[in-house]
Amino acid sequence: MHKANPPFRAEHVGSFLRPPEVRDARARHERGELDAAGLRTIEDGAIERLIRRQEESGLQGVTDGEFRRAFWHYDFLQALDGVETYYVEQGIQFKGAALKPVKLKKDFFTVGSKAKDKDDYQIFDPKKKVLLYDADGSGKGAAYQIAVFDMKLKLTMNAAEFLVI
Repeated sequence: MHKANPPFRAEHVGSFLRPPEVRDARARHERGELDAAGLRTIEDGAIERLIRRQEESGLQGVTDGEFRRAFWHYDFLQALDGVETYYVEQGIQFKGAALKPVKLKKDFFTVGSKAKDKDDYQIFDPKKKVLLYDADGSGKGAAYQIAVFDMKLKLTMNAAEFLVI
């Protein structure tokens, strides 16, 4: 029996391994050999191919593979007013990989009830005191509530309101 509406029995929600052309483009961008527009073009092509593969596989819920993300928590936290990124010589160590902090574009975050443009992935709604995640950053689809804050707090959504553990 084919089910047309969620919830589906299984969905993929998250990262796919970045293809070699995206890994190479990100490395070239970090070295200053590729501008942001060039990187975005390469990422766009890889995302379009990934979405086609997922659709061809019969998945009803698809993801962009998170090809543009650095780390989900950095992408959010670094958009907050007052958050400073400190670069260290050695980041978090995993077997076979070392993670390092990266800068988040401030336009990935907005305050209001919904995304305002194509890059608003995290949304703080000060009236409802909730944090929302918009998967495509556009406001066209549903935004998912990922956190609720104590209604007694007077949040202005700046870094002083948060502790990172």
